[in-house]
Amino acid sequence: HLHHKGLARAGSEAARGPAAAHRYPGGRPGARAPVSAGRPAQRTQRGATEAPAVPAANGNASAETRDYYTLADSQILMGPKLHFELLKGKISIVMAVYSEGEADLSAQGQLAREALDNVQAYFGNAPFPVYTVQLELLRPLAGHKYGFSQEHINSGTFTLPTAEAITNRSSVEDKQVTLLNYAHHMAHCWIPKRSYGTGYLPFTWEMPPLIDTIWFNEGFARYAAIAALAEAMPAAQGTEFRERQLQRLRHVLDEAPTFIREMPLLELSREASFMYALDFRMGKNIYSRGGLMAAEMDDRIRSRTSGKRSLRDSLRFLLDWTERNQRAFETQELGRLLSQSAGVDVQDILARWMKANPRPLD
Repeated sequence: HLHHKGLARAGSEAARGPAAAHRYPGGRPGARAPVSAGRPAQRTQRGATEAPAVPAANGNASAETRDYYTLADSQILMGPKLHFELLKGKISIVMAVYSEGEADLSAQGQLAREALDNVQAYFGNAPFPVYTVQLELLRPLAGHKYGFSQEHINSGTFTLPTAEAITNRSSVEDKQVTLLNYAHHMAHCWIPKRSYGTGYLPFTWEMPPLIDTIWFNEGFARYAAIAALAEAMPAAQGTEFRERQLQRLRHVLDEAPTFIREMPLLELSREASFMYALDFRMGKNIYSRGGLMAAEMDDRIRSRTSGKRSLRDSLRFLLDWTERNQRAFETQELGRLLSQSAGVDVQDILARWMKANPRPLD
């Protein structure tokens, strides 16, 4: 039973499993957040307290998070069938896995390790010491589908059907799909968790956010993951992998319905603030536009600097800029910021992709 001190309660403790009483921090978004954990009472439907059927472990623990955002974005895991493994590295990984079917957990860990090593090398810094992979491999209930993953400040939640588990029968393509999924969501620990546009942060807890730059959050992070994995491969294999992923993004644009194709990117981003997963046509189109925009910028920078610079340099600069300024970038200044460190003007690429009916240059 988690307890966050000093903040007004927001709703009842109606969660299955461990109850989490998250509360709104009011005007203190940067305040440190004390947390205590202890054994909860178990209640019957009539509200009477009774002893648990299986005695729970006794004891208490306490910790303090950096701020309320970190607390709200954290994950709580417990249970006798939860498998833990520590994989040490420049950023260590904790694999926290619950599986309802066959899975090669060692292979899952190796793919996560490869993905994080490549993504960290791409961005250059290590802003957190440990990354947690919360992997759930579930047998789908009737009428349910699984397959979405979710990024957090220094962890990721990967909820997949058991059919997508890596086993000794998995193909090379199956493993590449898993590798890219890990890399994409790990890249989110840098973009947008540590560099972000208008609407993402600071977060207003009392209402859903209206985000102008989901195309950056999803598209640039996706491209960074693609580039990071491609650069770690032998040259020919990396080129083929990158082109195959970009072709998939182009295919999404080719198949887009007219009403999405005719949306300028700002409008699409604001719609996707509410509809990204509910109507995944919006989600796919916004990350595809952002990813292809990033690829075009990368190609120009590499071409005009004879390969001495790339979009990676621009994104590293942007991360440093966010750390120094502690604010969101405005869309109208992003092109200048990305151009500044590379010494190559990419502002016209940004402006063209912000319009309706965008198409990659031939």
